[in-house]
Amino acid sequence: MFRNTTGAIRPTLKKLGFSNYSEYLSSDHWKNLRKRFYESKECTRDDFGFPRCCACGITGVTLDLHHKSYDMLGNEPLDHLCLLCSSCHGAVHSMGGNVWYATEQLIEEKSDRHSFMRKLIQLIADHFYNVPALKTGIRNLLDNK
Repeated sequence: MFRNTTGAIRPTLKKLGFSNYSEYLSSDHWKNLRKRFYESKECTRDDFGFPRCCACGITGVTLDLHHKSYDMLGNEPLDHLCLLCSSCHGAVHSMGGNVWYATEQLIEEKSDRHSFMRKLIQLIADHFYNVPALKTGIRNLLDNK
């Protein structure tokens, strides 16, 4: 559990019959919700169909099903959840404040970085044997960043 989250949701957990968040995450409700999420269009996947972190895009690691909001705990719509790797999950919760806003900020920040990297990799592939063109392309990419 991350910073400031436990205290804010404790009354809701008690109403739902759970003594703590870990107990909630071990419940049949959460297991069923996870299953529904992984079967839904909300589950972010790579080009091969593997689940991926919705922020950094990593696959092949354990992904956390993250609450973007705890307002509907116990009755979570699937679009209030997303997959995050442990690094991105920790980053969201360390931002403090509104969890939904922090999640969206991280996703936007990481997608901008990934877009830049995809463009850079494409430049290298396109101009591998033409160093002057590669330099020009990288310069233009950096100028437009």
